[in-house]
Amino acid sequence: MVSFLKEHLRLIRYYSAPRRRSLLTRFVDVALILAIVMAFPAAWLLNAEVVHETILIERDGHLSRLPDGGVSASIVDPDTNGLTRDDIPYGEFHLKLVERRQGWPVSSTVMQPRVTLELNLYDQAGSQRDAHLDSESVEYRAILQALEFNRPYEFERNMINSQSGATSIEIYDDLVARWNDDGANVNHRILGWIFNTGACWVSLSFLLSGGALTFWVVTLLFLHNNQIRQHDRRIEGLCAQCGYDLCGLDFNERCPECGTVIL
Repeated sequence: MVSFLKEHLRLIRYYSAPRRRSLLTRFVDVALILAIVMAFPAAWLLNAEVVHETILIERDGHLSRLPDGGVSASIVDPDTNGLTRDDIPYGEFHLKLVERRQGWPVSSTVMQPRVTLELNLYDQAGSQRDAHLDSESVEYRAILQALEFNRPYEFERNMINSQSGATSIEIYDDLVARWNDDGANVNHRILGWIFNTGACWVSLSFLLSGGALTFWVVTLLFLHNNQIRQHDRRIEGLCAQCGYDLCGLDFNERCPECGTVIL
């Protein structure tokens, strides 16, 4: 197999026309190599910086104090925005399940962070953002019971989520299962990483090659203008290099000002 590939490469080199080497082609070759080297960190940087967040589901609820000193929770009906229980107000909470997609131009990492819980207890100053409850606390048991109690109502409103493609009851079950979980479900998409790296390589190749071409054009313009200026100085009897007036001077092969050979 190796000998077969070597033979075909030899034939390709034999029948191919030699590539013209110039400063521009060298610049382009260096630009392509740099683009390959820079494509991997560029894809990683885009994966870290370009983040799109989609709220899959969020629910509000209220905490109530029972006459026996216990705590109960109720989910606010999103259709009526009303409470399902009538007890002494104790606090309120907000649950939100967010799906994060990272990467450009396609998603290379899909991550579902743990459900964020914002808890506001009326007997405490301020609300707790991104709170985490002890599984033995009365608030934890009350919220968990309220989520399970609310499932039949979610099942009645079951529909397809346009963002994730899953049904709302599936998303709700995911919310119930992971609402107090510290872990995060991270899914790295290999094809997404490959596509994004290739896109970065193509973009960087065009960018660096365009920069090399621009530098080449600017250099040619500068050399062309320099040649025109030297030609005009020779016609006027001046030194082509420094512009010293050579008219009326004894013949000398070099400019008396800068020492440039007079052609």
